[in-house]
Amino acid sequence: MFNLRYYQTEAREAVYREWDRVQSTAVVAATATGKTELYLSIAADPILGRVLVIAHRDYLLAQPERRLVGAGFDRCDIAVEKATQRSEDKLTKAKVVFASVQSLSKPKRLATFDPYAFDAVIVDEGHRAVARTYRTILAHFKQNAKLRVLVLTATPKRKDGIALGTVCDSVAYSYGPQTAIEEGWIVPLRFFRREVAGLDFSTVKLKAGDLDADQVERLMLEERPLHEVCASLAEDRGPTVIFCPGVAIARAYSTIMNQRYRNERATVLWQDSTDEERETAGKKLQNGDLDYLFNCDLVTEGYDVPELVRVVWAAPTASLVRFTQGTGRVFRTHGSLRHVLKGGRDDAEARKLAIQQSPKPLGMVVTYYPQNCRHQLCEPTDILGGEELPGEQRKYAKQIQEQTAAQDGGSAPEEDVATAAAVVEIRKLIEERRKKIKAAAVITDHEYDAFGATPNRSAAKGTRDERKTVKEVSNDWPATKPAQDNMVRWFKRQGVDTDVAESLTAWRAFTCRRLVEDYGLRMETALSMGKGQALAVLAKYEGKVHATA
Repeated sequence: MFNLRYYQTEAREAVYREWDRVQSTAVVAATATGKTELYLSIAADPILGRVLVIAHRDYLLAQPERRLVGAGFDRCDIAVEKATQRSEDKLTKAKVVFASVQSLSKPKRLATFDPYAFDAVIVDEGHRAVARTYRTILAHFKQNAKLRVLVLTATPKRKDGIALGTVCDSVAYSYGPQTAIEEGWIVPLRFFRREVAGLDFSTVKLKAGDLDADQVERLMLEERPLHEVCASLAEDRGPTVIFCPGVAIARAYSTIMNQRYRNERATVLWQDSTDEERETAGKKLQNGDLDYLFNCDLVTEGYDVPELVRVVWAAPTASLVRFTQGTGRVFRTHGSLRHVLKGGRDDAEARKLAIQQSPKPLGMVVTYYPQNCRHQLCEPTDILGGEELPGEQRKYAKQIQEQTAAQDGGSAPEEDVATAAAVVEIRKLIEERRKKIKAAAVITDHEYDAFGATPNRSAAKGTRDERKTVKEVSNDWPATKPAQDNMVRWFKRQGVDTDVAESLTAWRAFTCRRLVEDYGLRMETALSMGKGQALAVLAKYEGKVHATA
C-alpha cells in the first residue's frame, strides 16, 4: 500500500521496537521527508487495531485522509471527528479516525469516547503536543495502559525550554535536514541576510517566546523600512512565501508590491483566510501566476508547494518552532523530481545530481534584520543541527554566517559549520604552539620578511629546488575531509593546478587561504608549508596582534 523509502522503513521499525518497551515515542524528521507517509503506513497496519490521528488544522486532516484513500485504503474504514462530524456514530467503527484537536479536547465531547476505543494515538505536528488541549486528549486515552502513542515533528526543541520529553517517553528515530540534504532527499539551502537601515529593535520585548509581534509590526510599518523591504523583494523572482509579524504589515507589503513594483503578483493569507483561498494561492504559486505570498503564521505547517524557491522572514524570529516550520516550506524538491528520486543510501550522489540539474537546485531563505536587537534570534545553524555544536564552534559559525549570508552567494550552513570547526581546531593548536615556542626566532627568514618564517626548514640551507613538493608536504597534515568544492574553486582561480587544489584537505585549504588572504603570503609559500610551520606563522602573527591589542 505504501512504498516507503529506506529511512522511513527504519523509522517505522524503530517505532514498533520502542512500543515494545515504552508507551509513547516520537519520530523527529525534517520537513519534506515523508512523515505523513510514515504515520499513515502505521495507522493502516491491520495488526495495530483502531488508530486516532489528531491535528490542529482542517487541512492537516483532509490531506492525509485523501492520501490514505489514494493508497487503496477502504473509505469505509476512515472517519472524521470535527465540528458536526462524528466518528463514533457508525454501527461499525472506522479503523482510522482523523480528529480536530479543537473539537475533541472539549470535555463533554471527549467524555463520549471510551478511553479504550483506540489502540494507538498519532499526533501530527507533534511539537504542539505540549499544549494543554493535546495533553487533555492524551491523558484521557492513556487510561488504557496498552495504548501506544506516536508523535511526529520536525521540531523536537523549543526555545522556551519545553521539549517533547514532557509528552514522550523516547525518540525512536531522527532524520534531520543535514542528513536529508546529504542523502539527496531535500534541496540544499542558502541563507541570505539583508539589513534594513534605520530599523531599530533595541526596545522590542519578548512575548510568548518570540519578539512581540505588535511592537515589531509598528516599527516595520514606518515608511522607510516598509519601502526598503518591498524594493528589495521586487528584485526577487520565482514563487516566494513571506512570513510577516502581523496582518497589517502583510497587507501593506502586498498592496505596495501590487501597486508600485509587481502588478497583481502578490496576495495575502492570514488566520481568517479560508481553505479555498489557501489552496488557490498555492496553485497560483505553483503555476507561476503569483510571486509573493505574504502571510501571518498560516503556512508554517503542511503547506506544500514543491516549486517554492524562496522563504522570506520580513523580520527575524526568536521562536525555533516558527523558524524551523516556516523555513521547511522550501525544503521540497521540484515537482518534476517526484518519481525521479529513488533508491537507497548508496544512490545519494545520483539524487543530488538530479536536484542540482532540476529547475530548483536549492532553496533560499532570506531574513531582513534590524540594525540591532537585544534578544537571541534564530539563525541558520538552528536548522542544521546547531544545537549540538560545541559552544566555541557555534560562536564562530554564527560570526562566519553573518558575513557569508550578507554576500551575493548567501550562506551554506554546512560549509560555515565546517569552517568554524577548522577555526576552533587551528586556534587550539596555535595556543598549544604558542606555549612551546620561545621569543627567539625558531624559523630563520631567508625567503621573505612577512612574519619571520620560511616555507620549509631546508630552504634556509638550500635552494628553491630543494623544497619538498606539495604532495610530500601534505603528509604532514592530518587526513581530514577533502576541501569543499567552493574552496577548490577558489584555489583554481588563484592559478593553482587542479590536481593540487583537489588534493587539499579542508583544514589545510582553510589554513593556506588564511595565510594568503589575511597575512599576505605567496600561494607557493603557503602550499609548501607543513602543518607545524603554518601554525608557527599563525601563532607568531597572533602573538603580535595580542601584543598590540
